[in-house]
Amino acid sequence: MSLLTRRFSCWLLIGIVLGSGWLAPAGRAAEDTRTAATPETDFGAVVVLSPYEVVAQSLDFRRWRRYSSPHFLVYTDADPNLAAMAVRQMEMVQQTAEFYFRRKITRLAPMIAVLPTRAEDWRRIGAESDAEWDMQGVMIGSCRKLQLIQNDWQKKDLSPAWRGLVAYQLETIGVAGPPWFKRGIEAFFSAVNIRGDTLTMGRQREWRKTLARHGWIEWPRFFGLSGAAAEGPGALPRGQFSAQAAVIMHYCLSHPAPGWTPRLFAWASYLAAGGVPSEENFQRFFEIGWADWQQRLERMLDDRKYTEATVRFMPASLRFPVASNDVSTAEMRELFVLSQIATRPTKESDASLDALLAHGLATESLRELLADACGARGRTDAQFEELRRLIALGSENPAVYADAAQILFQRERTDDTLDARLGGEDGEQIRDWCRKAVALEPLYLKAAELLAWAEAIAPTVDARSLAAITNLHRALDQYTRTDKILVALAVAQWRVGNGAEAHALAEQIRASELSGSWAKQLAADLLARLDATSIRSTTDGG
Repeated sequence: MSLLTRRFSCWLLIGIVLGSGWLAPAGRAAEDTRTAATPETDFGAVVVLSPYEVVAQSLDFRRWRRYSSPHFLVYTDADPNLAAMAVRQMEMVQQTAEFYFRRKITRLAPMIAVLPTRAEDWRRIGAESDAEWDMQGVMIGSCRKLQLIQNDWQKKDLSPAWRGLVAYQLETIGVAGPPWFKRGIEAFFSAVNIRGDTLTMGRQREWRKTLARHGWIEWPRFFGLSGAAAEGPGALPRGQFSAQAAVIMHYCLSHPAPGWTPRLFAWASYLAAGGVPSEENFQRFFEIGWADWQQRLERMLDDRKYTEATVRFMPASLRFPVASNDVSTAEMRELFVLSQIATRPTKESDASLDALLAHGLATESLRELLADACGARGRTDAQFEELRRLIALGSENPAVYADAAQILFQRERTDDTLDARLGGEDGEQIRDWCRKAVALEPLYLKAAELLAWAEAIAPTVDARSLAAITNLHRALDQYTRTDKILVALAVAQWRVGNGAEAHALAEQIRASELSGSWAKQLAADLLARLDATSIRSTTDGG
């Protein structure tokens, strides 16, 4: 039994009387004591601690501070100068990804990063727990993104952080792709080296060795592989899939001709929509065949032209505000509990979430994480209540409004058909919340798609509805897939009697290689309805 397990067992047995102050750490009883809604006893108010709270109560979290920058909220006990350097580097990677993706990053709530140093309590848990506690992980939640970094980053670098950061950015720009796409992006950005105002990435040495040792995967097979088939037990040689994916990303993202990145994203979106990875289809996107493609990549490696991509930042781009604030022990303990719930799908997580919901959250700034934790554990009703509370408090996070609208929409709708209608107070509330989300971030695809469909199936569709959906499509068309917004526009045109416009849009959706199955099915249903109406009109006229 590990030290943590022994300590955990002991605290759990006697933790129920912590409300009376008997066992609270010296000088901290008043700060961390909360009273559950239970009857009074001779021992005072009874507080039942959950498994994660038991451990959190044993940690002091001294010297922790919170640093805020435009895209990040960093919790760390590191020296202030070291913490400032970490925040600066994270912002540099953020700007670099936006540059290479050639797309504007959607502005949602800043990502939360937890950066403990080696000597801190949070780190000691990992050393004592026999891997019973997750000390490193990423929660890609809806409202907030949370990342825990524990690799002695202050002695080495923050390279483990870049994978989670880039995965978050891919989500915000609305780029979907199969496993090779995500794996290649992560590999390309994981080998980041920052010195002063210069950032280099894409170190090729290990990838070259791997491909030289194991060879290349045939392209039709490579582009069609699932994650498990690529790197699961008994799959391909270790690292072969990632190496090949990384070389593709380096070639396309760092190519001097700007057209290669849009081609790459379009190809990934096509495959994600169910496209066939054949050579003929590949040629339609890249204008070259497998043989030419293979030669280009091999020449880049063999001629040692596979150099690191280098970005130098102008001084103005690194002048961004960074605020530093003290953090209470209570806030750190709640952050610890929420991070464990978010990254561990266990019964202990369920018990700890129940406890948080029962006695409430003391730190309002962490309430978005609580809402995400509820969603991750299937507690939709509790998630909705937390989101409504955030809205009542005047949240400026567009994801809060979009998530609340999504939950309410799922409660109200019965199907996704041409005859679906979304009316009443709840229907208008959904549209209002989506409008608020889009007003806060016009490029927020999730909110735009839901708003477009909610407008299309409103009880009444008019010129204002058409204009609203058209504006949503126009704002996003150059950035990401808009098939769902386009099908909403087609349905709205049909409902106001513009049959020709609706027919043209439905044909466009059905013919597009980038349209998903949901949009294609609705487009096909709409075409069938329009064609049937046309036949009846012709018959009646005859």
